[in-house]
Amino acid sequence: MREVLKTSKMIFIIAMGFLTCLFINLPQSYASEKPVWIEAEGASYMSEIDTPKEVMERAKRDAQSKAVEKAVGVFIKSHTLVSNSQLAEDLVYASVRGKIQKIEIIKEGWDEKDRNLYKAKLRALDLYILKKGFKS
Repeated sequence: MREVLKTSKMIFIIAMGFLTCLFINLPQSYASEKPVWIEAEGASYMSEIDTPKEVMERAKRDAQSKAVEKAVGVFIKSHTLVSNSQLAEDLVYASVRGKIQKIEIIKEGWDEKDRNLYKAKLRALDLYILKKGFKS
């Protein structure tokens, strides 16, 4: 009888540990049904050929991309080719798939120290994954 109780307790502990690990590793969009606000910062440098408007838009897009990365995660794929015991090619591909429903700009402007750097800080609402699977 004692061994049956020990086995039952062991199975219960293993199952609870598995479920805990499963829920801890879920992205925020899977973990809750409520919309979640995510804050993110983006930045962009202005070169000689860029207009200020282009730099501002790039900084905002960078912040939006970082917000989606925080909310749903990033898919990473790599490919390495070795020829004659030497590295011939090493490619890393990162992809983010998600959608932002609403954006609020918290702060944006040119950096005080580096006048060629434009920063944007925003809050993004209701991020979700467009497709749960990624094709390789």
